Amino acid sequence: MGLNQFGVWDAKLITPTIVWFITVALVSLFRLRRAQTQPHFFRNLALGAIAAPVAVQFVLDMYPFELSTELVLQAGFVVLGILSGFSAGNPEYHRAHQVFNAMIVFLALVVALHSAFEIAAQWSRIDFLMEARKFALPIGMTAAFLPFMYAFALYATYETAAFRMRATVPVGTSVWKPALALALRTGLSLPKLNGVTPRTRFDMARATTVAGALKAFDEGQAAEAAILQEEAVKKQRLVDNAGLQGRDDAGKQLDQREFAETRNALSYLHLCHAGHYRQRGRYRDDMLDLLGADTFAKKGLPEGAVITMHVADDGQQWWAWRRTVTGWVFAIGASEAPSDRWEYDGPSVPSGGPGIDPNWRHFMVPVERHQHW
Repeated sequence: MGLNQFGVWDAKLITPTIVWFITVALVSLFRLRRAQTQPHFFRNLALGAIAAPVAVQFVLDMYPFELSTELVLQAGFVVLGILSGFSAGNPEYHRAHQVFNAMIVFLALVVALHSAFEIAAQWSRIDFLMEARKFALPIGMTAAFLPFMYAFALYATYETAAFRMRATVPVGTSVWKPALALALRTGLSLPKLNGVTPRTRFDMARATTVAGALKAFDEGQAAEAAILQEEAVKKQRLVDNAGLQGRDDAGKQLDQREFAETRNALSYLHLCHAGHYRQRGRYRDDMLDLLGADTFAKKGLPEGAVITMHVADDGQQWWAWRRTVTGWVFAIGASEAPSDRWEYDGPSVPSGGPGIDPNWRHFMVPVERHQHW
């Protein structure tokens, strides 16, 4: 029994139906990974079908221009949108960005005025019932599509979890009991299912009973909660100790803002140096320019953070340092071919690279209590 027999759908709605299928259903299926992991994916999908801009766009599209004119307009919107997006992140293109935005607004006004004129001119001939059905179509179809999409994403996520469990046990080992335990604990919740760590799945896969897998799940979740709690305590400690002078009982600095981010950035720089040395037989003196400031921003350093680097003339030694917001200095370097690594932290910049300043520590030497690497 088709929807047309209930008066919900008929052939006149074929075009908006196809448009909805391509722009919503098909696109959502191609975004399955986002649906599995992205918070609020389904809420945003639902809100997108009823948002105010949808109603505005519907009114503007009731009476489009001739095909050739419409194609030119749409191409203009696309090109100007790309140019506006590109210029938005470049202060030197600020004036051009304003011009592109003004041109977009102008085109939007042209479309709006055209639609308003056509609606006013053909007001008596508008089939308001049909237009209302066209407007309601994507809303209703999206509402009907959401449960299917959620079930599909849930099934795919469970299948992925079961596959990863099978990959950690000998070939032929059944994982239906751990998979059942996983379903019992996470239910129909994608966030809970995505929150299960690889270590927890690994332990569950080795359980021979459902009860054993449930126990492994509970222990894994408790361990993860403890880790999250520890991270929260560390973050709060950074806030509480901000600006404090002195050391703790272990001899470490109380104020450790930017310590972790600086270590991560310098360690990444060391990794890149090692990789290029293996290819070129020397350390590059342009490594910082090659990586760019954005690379270190992704490691957590603030915008404009400065890393100072020194490379020997023969390219066989290098070292780099950075001063954190607290004034504490971290440095890293190598005096030989990879995987040589030296580390330093202290109140002042090293007087030289590894082998010159005695406060450098080789990475194979255990870290002392008062050191921050």
